[in-house]
Amino acid sequence: MTAIADLARGAAQFVPATPPHTGGVDGAATFTASDMAAGWGAAVDDLLRLRKLTDDWDGQGSSAPGSAVVDAAITLAQQFRASWPLPGRVHAGVNGTVCFEWFTPLGYIEVEVTAPNVATHRFVSAGSKEVVSVTLGR
Repeated sequence: MTAIADLARGAAQFVPATPPHTGGVDGAATFTASDMAAGWGAAVDDLLRLRKLTDDWDGQGSSAPGSAVVDAAITLAQQFRASWPLPGRVHAGVNGTVCFEWFTPLGYIEVEVTAPNVATHRFVSAGSKEVVSVTLGR
């Protein structure tokens, strides 16, 4: 099994070695390596803000992600920044999880951190309704 720090390597087997785009939802922007690092820094800042959420953060009874889940997501982001494009979105899930989302020409990619050492990788190819889901963890 894979430790949370190795999730980036494990999840990377399901996406192209060369990212299909770098940055944004539409993939139109091109970023340098320093832009990528700065963008991932902003994503980590977003993750740190998630630590301040409390239960019912959305007014609909959603659970806040625990600090251990957020810390695992930050560790994962630090691994991703070396070879993954910037996520289109980083957000709290309604069940106390943390999600990274990418919208690429190849399809939709999601990595959801569900526990301190468990994440689920999902991929939906463009034009497909089939979800490929793999649980990564120890």
